[in-house]
Amino acid sequence: MATAKKTPAKKKGLTEDEKWAVGELNIIMLNDKSLYYHLTPWYNNYAKKKAKGTYDRDAALRGLAGTFTTNAIRFYNKKYGKYGRTIRLSKEAKAEFAKLALRELNEWGLKNVRKGSKPKEHIDRTQGTSDSIWRYI
Repeated sequence: MATAKKTPAKKKGLTEDEKWAVGELNIIMLNDKSLYYHLTPWYNNYAKKKAKGTYDRDAALRGLAGTFTTNAIRFYNKKYGKYGRTIRLSKEAKAEFAKLALRELNEWGLKNVRKGSKPKEHIDRTQGTSDSIWRYI
């Protein structure tokens, strides 16, 4: 009597490569001005929503995990991929990077915006400089 082979269960959580990639993207986000200030429109949008009372943290994370993370990966692969490693992330890893990006937005002052208040817009200090993220995307 033959027994059916079981496929190994997929591990939950991030692989070592994904942990490295999320950390690498976080370092690049914090240290590369064009990518760092690419968060400015996200901050301004979420601050307005928070002041209106329509801000949803889960929707913010989904937005950051989708668009911003994809753009950050594309930026990294074009600028730094020629030196060896390129980045590909699963949905779970993208969500983890989105949490780090949202934490950075909170440090910018998003956590201090209250319903009914007028949010202070974050200024893009790279405007007019030649080092633009759009060159890499």
